[in-house]
Amino acid sequence: MLFEMLLIVAMAAQIVSGNRKALARGPSNGPGSSDTLTPGACTCLCPYTLDAALSSCLGVWTSADNGTMPAFEMPTSVVSPTPSMTPLVYPSTWASILRPSVSPTASGRSFSGKSSTPSSSAEPVPAASSIAMTILTSNSTSRRGIDYFYTIPVRVGGQVLDLQLHTAASNTIVYTTQPNTTAANISLYVPPERQRPDRIQWKWSGQNVEEDGFSVRGNTVFHDSLAVHDGPVSVGQTLAIADADGNRLPEGVDADRSWDGILSLTRQNASLLFLNDGRNTRVPHASWFDNILPQLRHPVIGIALQRQATGFIDLGWTNDEMHAGAIEWAFSDSLEAGYWTVHVTSYRIGDEPVIPCDFDLQINTGSKYTTLDSSIVNEFRTIVALRMGTETLGDSAYYRCDTSLPSVTLTVDRVGGGSFDLHLPGDAFMLGENGDGTCEFGLVSMGGLDVNDFRGAVGLGIPALQTLYVVLNASGPSIGFAPQAQFSNHV
Repeated sequence: MLFEMLLIVAMAAQIVSGNRKALARGPSNGPGSSDTLTPGACTCLCPYTLDAALSSCLGVWTSADNGTMPAFEMPTSVVSPTPSMTPLVYPSTWASILRPSVSPTASGRSFSGKSSTPSSSAEPVPAASSIAMTILTSNSTSRRGIDYFYTIPVRVGGQVLDLQLHTAASNTIVYTTQPNTTAANISLYVPPERQRPDRIQWKWSGQNVEEDGFSVRGNTVFHDSLAVHDGPVSVGQTLAIADADGNRLPEGVDADRSWDGILSLTRQNASLLFLNDGRNTRVPHASWFDNILPQLRHPVIGIALQRQATGFIDLGWTNDEMHAGAIEWAFSDSLEAGYWTVHVTSYRIGDEPVIPCDFDLQINTGSKYTTLDSSIVNEFRTIVALRMGTETLGDSAYYRCDTSLPSVTLTVDRVGGGSFDLHLPGDAFMLGENGDGTCEFGLVSMGGLDVNDFRGAVGLGIPALQTLYVVLNASGPSIGFAPQAQFSNHV
């Protein structure tokens, strides 16, 4: 305990003296800002309050909501867990958190939401129901300038794992043995000693939802706590344990990039856990997103992915500094389907005429490609070919980097009726440069470049999401869209 106290005091001192720049990147206090900062407060990453001297440096964020988001109604089907309380000492890798935010709560709890009188239980404590914090993802810099995935550090049971944020994966997936299909060194999950696993077969075929998806399967499930810094804690979270044999890992996973599994951002109905009963009966369970909802100030997760840089994940609030203009809210049936999708009724490429259509579009932070219907992709490629002075690109996945790509505008159903235009600039469809003056398309048809191959789902992948600020809203439910600030003037 003495070592923990000294460690926490040292962390607080370091933050007070060196985190002023990070503090300055908190929410804006202008019109539309959803939060304000207590004057003179310092940001603090301490897991719990030690004494009055330390608590005097704790930064407290207070709510000043003014209608920037639609009215939120907490789902009644989600029950907040109440395990025994104990403090957690978090590793230094979590110093990248920008702004933990928990309002003062009832007697017996500190500003961080942890008990000031911990018990002997090893179970972490869910924070107060007012968390609004921003988490930095890993830096996505990789070869050829391609962003393959984004990870955040998550405490899973007794160890910290770098888990990929994935809005299209059906389950949270970790490993207990090293996969034999890659040279990457994955940090392994160590299950609780006294917990017996559930023998439940499962399989996730990423190719069904993304062109560059990987397949993974297993027959073991554990239940453990997932803690994201000093914020939301999911207690008894279902963890799908991936087999070491026969699985292919995501593209981009290697010894230089930390990747230890997947943190699924889908809803509970997306689960692909099945009983081995001859009928493949689905096993329902609460998703990580659903489990942490009662602890968030608002039931939202904001996503701002950055090209070849660190991304921003907003838990429980929307960050006005991340987007330009108002957030448009699209209807989503995520509660029913489990996946985050919107309905598209027409599209327009560049200045071409509007074309009616009818399809559902998925948000997919796990794919480096945006996948659309082959008719849209073929028209897009034809326009690019003409701009390059040729009639066709054939089946090439590349184009000249000095060629400007056309924008794509999708008309999506709005919450409450009507529709709005979701504008994707040409930058949304550039995947990466090859170093020889050619670039790779970040837009492919559902089955790749073969128009007769229709496997895969229609979805916005990483390059497109890097131009948007996207908000997953469990109330409604709905998905919010706004241009990322640096893309607000792009065409």
